[in-house]
Amino acid sequence: MQKLLMGNEAIALGALVANIDFAAAYPGTPSSEILETIAKEAPKHVHVEWSTNEKVALEAAIGASWAGGRAVFCCKQVGLNVASDALMTLSYLGCKGGLVLVVCDDPGPISSQTEQDTRKFAQFAKVPVLEPSSPQEAYIFMQSAFELSEKFECPVILRPTTRICHGSENVNLDLIDKNACKSHKRPNFDRLNDAKVIFPNVSYECHIKVEKRAKLISKYLQNSSTLFSSIIIANSAKKFKKGQNYKLGLACSGIAFEYAKEACKILQLQIPILKVSSSYPFPDKLAASMLKTCNNILVCEELDYVIENELLRLAGQKQIKCKVFGKLDNTLSFAGELSSEAIYNAIAGILKFKLKNRIKNFDLENDNKINKRGAQLCAGCPHRASFLAVKEACKGKKVAYCGDIGCYTLGVVPPIDTCDTCLCMGADITVAQGLKSVDPALNVFSFIGDSTFFASGIPGIINAVYNAHDQIICILDNSSTAMTGNQPHPGLPFNARREPAHALSIEKLMYACDIDFCKTVNPFDFNLSVATIKNALAQDGVRVIIFKAPCVKLTKKSNLTAQIDNIKCKNCSLCFKSSGCGALSLTKIDEISSKYYVKVDEQVCTGCSLCANYCKFDAIKIIEKG
Repeated sequence: MQKLLMGNEAIALGALVANIDFAAAYPGTPSSEILETIAKEAPKHVHVEWSTNEKVALEAAIGASWAGGRAVFCCKQVGLNVASDALMTLSYLGCKGGLVLVVCDDPGPISSQTEQDTRKFAQFAKVPVLEPSSPQEAYIFMQSAFELSEKFECPVILRPTTRICHGSENVNLDLIDKNACKSHKRPNFDRLNDAKVIFPNVSYECHIKVEKRAKLISKYLQNSSTLFSSIIIANSAKKFKKGQNYKLGLACSGIAFEYAKEACKILQLQIPILKVSSSYPFPDKLAASMLKTCNNILVCEELDYVIENELLRLAGQKQIKCKVFGKLDNTLSFAGELSSEAIYNAIAGILKFKLKNRIKNFDLENDNKINKRGAQLCAGCPHRASFLAVKEACKGKKVAYCGDIGCYTLGVVPPIDTCDTCLCMGADITVAQGLKSVDPALNVFSFIGDSTFFASGIPGIINAVYNAHDQIICILDNSSTAMTGNQPHPGLPFNARREPAHALSIEKLMYACDIDFCKTVNPFDFNLSVATIKNALAQDGVRVIIFKAPCVKLTKKSNLTAQIDNIKCKNCSLCFKSSGCGALSLTKIDEISSKYYVKVDEQVCTGCSLCANYCKFDAIKIIEKG
């Protein structure tokens, strides 16, 4: 049976076909849809959860594996930073039931603060990493990863990138790795035989085992029935032969393999392509045969020069004369996504092709004409109201605004302009503490979302109280993990499967942390919000303001809209210039005049009334849509 699936959906279904018992994740683009699909499709006996953060998720998955179950953990690339403490020790202690870490990398980056490459983490942790080049491969590799994990009793990383995660393909669901999907039940945890305790002397012995394990895994992967790594001839049904000699070959991984095939098709080249589906442990034998066959090799990979380094190592080790092109010699860029165009141009440069008549195949002219809209908060977003209330209350004061990861990072966009720092999740609170300690004259504000608060904000708040810091913490509670798709978190009364759950109160947690000043306001009650902030500014110590209003994507479509009274309006544009709301736009009065007036887009406007707060002439009213 074939079904059109997004890559993340294919990964989730691959996990379910492999009969998982446990799934845990923290939402982060581009990984979020994996757990959402598991929650929707998994049988009732499978435990599925949105954990409070990535470290918690991985540790719980490790426990499930040690109990004999199959477990999957999902996150984006920066999420692995949070979980890395557990991963590094897990590699030494190993698994019992299969444990697969799906870590989705984000070249570009499209929705991340870094472009870090998880393959380097796999090398660092000494665990195998599999790299699918399509949703179909992601479906198969996910199943095979569990077999690999149980065979060698180690965690396995599956590393798709954004274009695999969010790309779609007709996936053949009948393609099953039978060895991976057969009965995998293992005895439950036996404390006499299954103890997993790390000590220095144990660590030393484990390190030796891990190094031996890597060599065994490398051999296994190159002889596996699942085609993890291979060499093909582009645009040809011919099989790769060791005795032939090629002027150029390509070495690729992940989505770059598809880009390379497209570039070769346009250039009408029949050259070998080494497809590396496991960069750690590296397929030395296969790669060496490629090096011996080609005079030159262009390495196409996202993001770091992992395969390039391995080929250079092999060439030196085996004294093979082959020139390797890639990122180290600046043939391809270190940063950003790869593309068929980039590979096409790199091949042409190495082979000294003339491209005048061929570049038109990419239709670059039309691509460059696409209008690109900058990111901004949605019309009616409560975060805009919260930011603007803080700005209003802080007029004339020396301030610093510490932001965090989420929709509210867009506070950096003018005219809101209330994000001076943004490091990583939870750092808004702790960075503010450092700023204020060195510059006591600063009024420091921290902005953190409700989901991020539960994920990593609480330790910073405890630190603020314990070390007597002086700061105002603004918790922007929109009842959602909004930026990644409105997933639930511990502050909501339902879980990943949308079943009833116990909702934790942020206010009660603040009182449990011995914070006396904790106020909750609706940010759309603009005057009360400003007054509450001014009250907080007049005091010392740790002060918390919870701006509580639901994400506009969660509320029913509003029947209200702002309407401008053209008689009262003086065309000052203050409502537009101050709020930056996407429902407002400047429109020319006529073709001749250079003057503009503010226009309301009723299809976008939610009638939140924020713009009306800036009108000095009472020209904006909130009415029902006609």
